[in-house]
Amino acid sequence: MSTYSPGSSPAGNEESTQNSGTGSAMPKLPGGIDPQAIFLRAKEILLSPQSALEKWQQQSSAPQDLLIKYILPLAIVGSLCSWLGMYAIGLSTFLGGLIYALLRGVALPIAVALVAKAMEQLLPKLDGQATYRDGVNLLAFSLTPALIGMFFSLIPVIAVLGLVLAVYSLYLLYIAMPKFVKVGEDKRLVAYGAILILCLLVGFVINWSVDFLVRSVLGISVYRFNMGPIQLDLDQLEKSMKEFEKMVPQP
Repeated sequence: MSTYSPGSSPAGNEESTQNSGTGSAMPKLPGGIDPQAIFLRAKEILLSPQSALEKWQQQSSAPQDLLIKYILPLAIVGSLCSWLGMYAIGLSTFLGGLIYALLRGVALPIAVALVAKAMEQLLPKLDGQATYRDGVNLLAFSLTPALIGMFFSLIPVIAVLGLVLAVYSLYLLYIAMPKFVKVGEDKRLVAYGAILILCLLVGFVINWSVDFLVRSVLGISVYRFNMGPIQLDLDQLEKSMKEFEKMVPQP
């Protein structure tokens, strides 16, 4: 199996030649991050998922390259778009929201790595097999629409499109599983559910950690509305229940 680097064009030599003939290539960012390669790869996943899946499987990328040069840029840009959209309508603070968005973007590749490691341990229990590399490639491929969907949060009126692309990511995860991990067809749905649960659990822990770090450790407000803990007044609840009982006709 050949190795694909996100720093090179994912669409093959023919498309690379066409791109070079139509104009100069977009300059790379620090760390070898290639915005043009990311754009081409994400575009093919959105518009031609089956073709992109075949290429992705044949040209498996190193986990570190995917995490740093592909997932991290998409996650940071998507998080910044979400923050700008919320700030524009007055729901987010400037500094707190900015720090929170950046930390969320950095935390997402960590979450992907943790889920991939967990898959490596979990799938053998379901009579399947997956390496850490397989897990990162599967998650990076299937998460692409959801990451692109975060861009739509920049304009709140079309933010719902992000939800549509998130659902599309769930579909891609299901169809891509047999290409990256070995699991029997009779256990495919179970393995799919297990991966989704892993993603939810790890995502919850990562988001809670970022929220705790920003709001509790750094003491920076993220939202313009009160997000404090819910307080339950038992006396007021008892009083309300008695008032409700008076309103109910007695037999």
